[in-house]
Amino acid sequence: MKNWIAIKPDNKLLHILLYIFATAVVVLMTGLLLEDWKISALCGIILIVTLEFRITINKDMPAMLLNLFSFVASAVIFYLMQLTINSGVSNIGIIKLILNILIVFGIISLLWLITSRLKASIIATIVITQIIGVANNIVSTARGMEIQYSDLKSIGTAAEVADRYSFSLNGVTSGSLLISAILIAFISLIKFQKSDRTVKKAVFSLGGILVAVTCVILVYTRIGAPHIGYVTTYWDFSGSLYNGFFVNFINSASASQPKTPEGYNVSFIRDQTEAIISSDENIENSDYPNVIVIMNESFSDIHNLSSYFGKEMETNVDIMPFFDSLDDSSPNIFKGHSLTSAYGGNTASAEYEFLSGLSLQFFPRNSVAYNIYINESNSFTVVDNFRYAGYETVSIHPEKPTNWKRNTIYELFGFDSSYFIDDFNDCTDDDRFRGHISDMAVYDKIIELYENKDASTPLFNFTVTMQNHGGYLTDGFEPTVTVKNKNNSELNEYLSCVNNSDYALKRLIEYFEKEEEKTVILFFGDHQPAISSVLSDYFSIDKSSPLEEEAKYVVPYLFYANYDIECADATKLTSLNFLSTWLIDIAGIPESGYNKCIKKINGEILAINATGWFDYDYNFHQSDYNYPELTPTLKLYSHLQYNFVFDNEERLLPLFTFADDN
Repeated sequence: MKNWIAIKPDNKLLHILLYIFATAVVVLMTGLLLEDWKISALCGIILIVTLEFRITINKDMPAMLLNLFSFVASAVIFYLMQLTINSGVSNIGIIKLILNILIVFGIISLLWLITSRLKASIIATIVITQIIGVANNIVSTARGMEIQYSDLKSIGTAAEVADRYSFSLNGVTSGSLLISAILIAFISLIKFQKSDRTVKKAVFSLGGILVAVTCVILVYTRIGAPHIGYVTTYWDFSGSLYNGFFVNFINSASASQPKTPEGYNVSFIRDQTEAIISSDENIENSDYPNVIVIMNESFSDIHNLSSYFGKEMETNVDIMPFFDSLDDSSPNIFKGHSLTSAYGGNTASAEYEFLSGLSLQFFPRNSVAYNIYINESNSFTVVDNFRYAGYETVSIHPEKPTNWKRNTIYELFGFDSSYFIDDFNDCTDDDRFRGHISDMAVYDKIIELYENKDASTPLFNFTVTMQNHGGYLTDGFEPTVTVKNKNNSELNEYLSCVNNSDYALKRLIEYFEKEEEKTVILFFGDHQPAISSVLSDYFSIDKSSPLEEEAKYVVPYLFYANYDIECADATKLTSLNFLSTWLIDIAGIPESGYNKCIKKINGEILAINATGWFDYDYNFHQSDYNYPELTPTLKLYSHLQYNFVFDNEERLLPLFTFADDN
């Protein structure tokens, strides 16, 4: 065995002193960054060994020992990856820990089989896992949720917005990267004598790959899940914290596959909806109003929410003076808060909840329907109602049409025309805000469409704005809103964005309140911004309390009309999926059988999102995808939604469409 490994020390005194000095500096740096002197000491040991000794692995070392070396390296590599993510390994559990390590071992084995170079395979795996770790850290910081399987279909959209964020790595992540660099140096300086590719080495490599594939299948199929104990919470770094990154990612792939609701039966849907559908239709108007829907990017009243938690956000000026001044006792205004299923990102999910009336409660977690589920056979939305009523239907999004596949999706939804970034080429610098097309410029486009439309045809417009998109550290930005006694550039920029949006909304409403044509404006935010300082400084959120955690998923909504309006279902708290049904009522346009069902469901469920629902006593009920203990109303909702989206064999088309479309 002595012949398998040769260790030769460097005996030069000057070299030894330099090595000791360099090691002391690194130990001090990693200790300060990680705030863990045990790890920094271990790092120092690895470094001093790397510098002082020259290690040679003999070509005759048995393949089994080389595989053992690979497995140990896999454990270290996975631990460093978890450190980079900011999760560690102490909460994972032994079975999930072994599964993660074996998957890393499989990556090394695959690269070793391909290259026949173990050293290069280990170094490549370190680099790959650290890149993934940094990416996961950045994504979670930006949107409050880790990388999931469904994100693979959103890479294009992510790339479009990534350059707008300013990223910084915390001490733990920086320390982990430093240790990884030292580990790479250590492995690089080990000399592996060139050896021939042998059958034994190939067999051991294939064995490592097979073990990893088995682990992937085990996690994906959830065999033995109760004993393994997967955690299905994806917010922040909790998935990697309790599952480990690889197990968590594979688990999210499994979770993205739609599951048939327990006891699903089309006859049950028919029986439950028959009486609802045969009920009196909503009162239709002969004089339809113009309808403008604005989903405003990252618009939220976090100052009001922080006040609710007892922490006043004192600023130099009012943040939303116009919105806050609107009196919801007026006969032409409904105003309140709405639950959304998105936080810090995934705008398309909030968008789909509104347009379809469906809830992310009954979709696989963190799935984005625009990317995965929507096709020609299931693209029913509120746009159908307006088209059936004879409206001109127009969508606006002042960004690239490929973001979230909106060019394809909007066509499936049946919009007569769609306007994207290329339709704003005539905009000047004054029409931009933080590099984006401003809300004001977008509203000018809406007014232009209104003024140029056929006078006999009402307009339905759905707009998704962009100016408030994160991140909030724009070079040269001068905030109009500053928080007193806080030096927080990120928060000041965000509040200034909201302030600007508030002013633009004021201008839009002032325009239409002078118009004779009846017009309804629905305005709401898609999600809150992922600004960690808001949660830590102003929201007293107890993450063990589902009700307090819901504070992150609340956005304001506003119905405004230039005439008196009515909506019997309107409540101070609702959710995005119910807003479109209210809009149909307010506009007085025809409703489908499905719309009647959603109205009935809303009569018993106050608000619902991906994490749970409120009853009319304002009790919050936490629930999960395909939660088995659903109320009869939620059972109907889940079965209805499954039929709507996934049941291609027995879809109840008459329920979702109008007679002329069948």
